[in-house]
Amino acid sequence: MVAATATEKEYFVSDKFPFSVNVYERYAANLLYRTLESLPAVVRHWYAGLPNPARQIVNKYVRCNMSKLLIEAELNKVKMANQSHLKADKLLKVHR
Repeated sequence: MVAATATEKEYFVSDKFPFSVNVYERYAANLLYRTLESLPAVVRHWYAGLPNPARQIVNKYVRCNMSKLLIEAELNKVKMANQSHLKADKLLKVHR
């Protein structure tokens, strides 16, 4: 897997939108990213209801632009949960 670039992270993840020509485009992309990250079931339901041509556009856009970021974010969540779980196990071992 190829890691997401800093530019991709800035575009899709940042909550700062300097006023420019593409401010609405960035806002929509950021909203889609955050919704995919936090409410994937809602997005799946919305996606399933789209007409086929729109579904293909959304699929290509997410696959090309957001998948790397979403995968990285999910892997980081798993890594952090695993680290906190390991810390908890070590604490339990110390108290025995």
